[in-house]
Amino acid sequence: MKKKGEKIFILIGIILMIIIPLTSAGFIDWFKKTITGQATNLPTNVSVTISGTNDVIIESIRVVGYPDITLIEGQGKDITINVVLNDTDGVNDINDSSVQANISNTADGITRSNTSCVHLGDLDAQRANYSCVISMWYWDIQGVWNVSASGEDLGTKVRTHNISETNLSLGILKALTINPLLITWVTVNPGGTNAKASNETFVNNTGNYNSTINVTGINIYGETITTESINVSNFTAGSTNECDITGVTASYLINNTAVTVNNTFANRGNLSIGSGTGQEKIFWCIPNVPYVSSQTYSTNSSGGWIIAY
Repeated sequence: MKKKGEKIFILIGIILMIIIPLTSAGFIDWFKKTITGQATNLPTNVSVTISGTNDVIIESIRVVGYPDITLIEGQGKDITINVVLNDTDGVNDINDSSVQANISNTADGITRSNTSCVHLGDLDAQRANYSCVISMWYWDIQGVWNVSASGEDLGTKVRTHNISETNLSLGILKALTINPLLITWVTVNPGGTNAKASNETFVNNTGNYNSTINVTGINIYGETITTESINVSNFTAGSTNECDITGVTASYLINNTAVTVNNTFANRGNLSIGSGTGQEKIFWCIPNVPYVSSQTYSTNSSGGWIIAY
């Protein structure tokens, strides 16, 4: 009986050793850690960003150099717009990368934009300042341009737009270049007709002024017999490569007087595009060559002809 009791006691002990670890997670973890040497639990970081519920407000838009902007001949000009955004949920709720500005003109249908304005800094807990640089070009139409800005916050993600109360005013830029600088007739015979010049003149509009082209001609004098001259009224300036004496596409010149060249236009535009954009041509002709001495006649002593708007 004694041995039988000892066996029962040992059996109960073995059963308890099996059951107790199964009912104790701590023991199992301790056992695993003891056996494997690896941790069975690790800490994890928790981060929650609470975004605001109020939309951002475009508080102010200011054009540096307002009100009048002077363009640069044949070049672009950077216009700086300062924009202040206000968010009652705090500046940290403003999406800095969302701030944009644009300048638009309804007459031309042109909009110039900056979609990546630069965050200059925070003015206080709710307001942030941004700088937006937009390039205006020499051919941009003169007059009033609308200035606007927009931005988003991180909370509502609603894009807020605002139009500035102070619009941009572009002035008139009258500017041009001509090429070549010399008009030549290689061989002209006295009494001849419809003598076209060897070259036309290209007039490049390097400003934003739109108008017809004028030519102020001067009588030309002989380089050998300086007392002889050819009256400038013998010459025509026209918009087509023909000697038109009807006055439809060409105009007779008048000594020391600005004469409008028929059917010409300043044709403002981006010269770099080519294909005649921003460019006009003037063709020259002597419909009836006068009977004068054989020599070279030029503007050397009288002064050059003036091409202008």
